[in-house]
This record gives sequence, C-alpha cells and structure tokens, in this order.
Amino acid sequence: MPPAPTIWIAIPTFRRPGQLRHLLESLAAVVPHEDVQLLVADNDPVGQEGAMVAHEMQDDPDYPLPIHILHVPEPGLCSVRNAIVATALAAPAMQYLAMIDDDEWPQPGWLDALLACREMCGADVVGGPVDAHFMRPPPHWAREALVFRAEDRPSGATDMLWASNNLLLSRKALEALPAPWFDPRFNRSGGEDLDYLTRLRDAGIGFGWAADARVSEWV
Repeated sequence: MPPAPTIWIAIPTFRRPGQLRHLLESLAAVVPHEDVQLLVADNDPVGQEGAMVAHEMQDDPDYPLPIHILHVPEPGLCSVRNAIVATALAAPAMQYLAMIDDDEWPQPGWLDALLACREMCGADVVGGPVDAHFMRPPPHWAREALVFRAEDRPSGATDMLWASNNLLLSRKALEALPAPWFDPRFNRSGGEDLDYLTRLRDAGIGFGWAADARVSEWV
C-alpha cells in the first residue's frame, strides 16, 4: 500500500461544475502525481454538482490524482474552509495544504513554486499571484482596477498576504490557531481569509511570496 500523501490541495466549490471540471483537469496536467491528494469540498447540500464532477473524475481510471470528497451542508465561506482544515488536520500524514478556488486553474509549476518558496525562506504560509481571465471583453475601468491585477512582488519572505485563493499552509501554520480557524462572522460577507491571515501573522507565523506560483481566475 503506498504511503499516505503529505500534500493536500483543497478546493471549496459551490454550483460551478463546469469550472470545477476545468480546474481538476488542469491540476492533473500540471501537478506532480506523487505525494499529492485533492480534497473537493462541496458546499451545496441540494444539487451537489461539484461532488458529482469529483466522483466522475474519481471513477476515471486515467485520472492520476486521488480525490477525497467532502460534503459540507452548513452554508457559507467559513463553514467550508473550516471543514477543509479540520479534515486535513485529522490526517496524520498531511504536512502541507494548498488552497485554490473552483473558479481558478493553476499554471505550470504552480505547486512546485509554492513548495520551493517555502524551502527557500522557511515560511509556513506562502501565497502567489492570481491573473484575471475575463470571460467577455471587460469595460475600461475593470482593466484598470487594482482588484483585477495580479500582485507584482519578488519571491521571498513577505510581511503580509491577503487572500486564500492561491495559498500554501504548513501543518505548523494550521495548528497555530484553534478552531474555528475562519471566523464564522465572515460567513456571508467574505474577508474571512484576510482575518485569518492577520491572526496567523500576529501569532508569529512567517509568510512568503512565490512569484512563479501563478493561477488564473475566471472573471
């Protein structure tokens, strides 16, 4: 029996089956197949379209990555992220948890770049840039808005990270704060990831930035 994977890639999903399928296909193409497991957390208790897509991939003998499917009936961003962290920490072999959203997909070298930055600067939380991919021609203001621009900073240690949609956390970082890791008061509003990262920083957890760990995001 092969050893349990130490690297988990977590995908919270809610009613985006087409985009989730694209993400899962992209991960199979660009992520190393050894020592990696996917965790698909479906936050839709009714349709469960994400779980169905994950089951299809799971049953495909040609799909190279193991998939663990997690049903999270409690609605909200914090509910699904907290379920992901709890599930990952319950696996003794898990040492790194990478987070990517279901409306994104990784570029070649994504996971390797996150892990390399972790080794280079000893950071227990590492982030990377997110490139906007507009699904239709955007208005001028959208192209100029900072929210749609990938952060441009050099790889290495950094003082702060801002989001969880392209993030690697070590087990040490996940164990640094008690549950609930993501504050339920942000369940409907968003901002839960910035709050969590701020508390990790205040707890003395070191951050890093991997400029080559790029993901793209549908807008």
